[in-house]
Amino acid sequence: MLAVVLALLAAGFTYAHQRIYQRSYERDLMDQAARSLRTRPELHRVSIRFEGLDAYLGGAVNEPSHKILAQDLIDRLPGVRALGSHNQIRVNATLKLSQLSNGVWQASGWLPSPAWQERALLLLTPGAPRGIDAANLKTDRSVSEPSFLNHPNLPSFGQRYLASVGGGALEMEVARVRLTGRVRTDADKTKLLEAAGHIWGGLGGTTLEEHLETLALRNGTNAATARDFSWAGFDLGRVLRSFPIFFESGGTAVRSVELGKVSRLSAAILQLAPKSRFRVTGFTDAAGNAAVNQKLSLKRAEAVAALLVQQGIPRSQLDLHTQSERLAGGNSTSAEARKHSRRVELSLK
Repeated sequence: MLAVVLALLAAGFTYAHQRIYQRSYERDLMDQAARSLRTRPELHRVSIRFEGLDAYLGGAVNEPSHKILAQDLIDRLPGVRALGSHNQIRVNATLKLSQLSNGVWQASGWLPSPAWQERALLLLTPGAPRGIDAANLKTDRSVSEPSFLNHPNLPSFGQRYLASVGGGALEMEVARVRLTGRVRTDADKTKLLEAAGHIWGGLGGTTLEEHLETLALRNGTNAATARDFSWAGFDLGRVLRSFPIFFESGGTAVRSVELGKVSRLSAAILQLAPKSRFRVTGFTDAAGNAAVNQKLSLKRAEAVAALLVQQGIPRSQLDLHTQSERLAGGNSTSAEARKHSRRVELSLK
């Protein structure tokens, strides 16, 4: 009887010792595996666990090759088995739209199939006047479904971004969206963030990153500040339409609050089309004496042209024009409508 008890105690001790040794060995393997994964930034979201010598991989990566890389790194550890059937790493669907220096938008990333690629371009291309270069947008069966492309508001959001942002990039994943670039106004920025929040907020557990620079003008914006800003990637016609210069009733002098607009316009012209010709059009409403209105609008155009010349635009590239606007219905007596008629606008010839 004593011999049986001693045998059982010995077996129990041996089993306990083996379990302690196994757990210590698994912890060592975990440490080695974690160190191997940490050496590669693209694998920072990969997780690992062990059952004996079998490694089970999980988490997420952004490219199919990263999934294979993680398995290869773990398989190199002495004694470890990293089987493909145990590799449960998810390959995230990624879609990035970047604006090149020539204004063309380029698509890159990974989608699960050519059908998804075609769907993405069909939804987003209407917002890109020069089209989207999709040469770097790849497909692979291991990529997860890009559920953000199924959201009914994705087309309007994407097209709004492409139409209103310059020199930026839009990075889209199921759990993350990142917006960078330059927008004209705070209102444009707010609308984009609200639209993004509505889409990705509904997907659950997502991160919204925003690095949008607003070009909304502040009082005191000067020519030096404007010149420091890069207009690369912006559509010049859109820029010219964005900055009308308003005047006081009966006034022909450019107000101090409008000087920043002139600085922005001159900087954009010098960067994007320094040798082009431009119309400088003075507007008034059609009420009152036509001859007086024409004289008034011409003086306003001359005042803006003089400031542009001071900031480096050759006078020979500026053609002055006048135009009266007939305000419809109740707008003919609206103070706000009349205010907007007292303006000067630039346009490409």
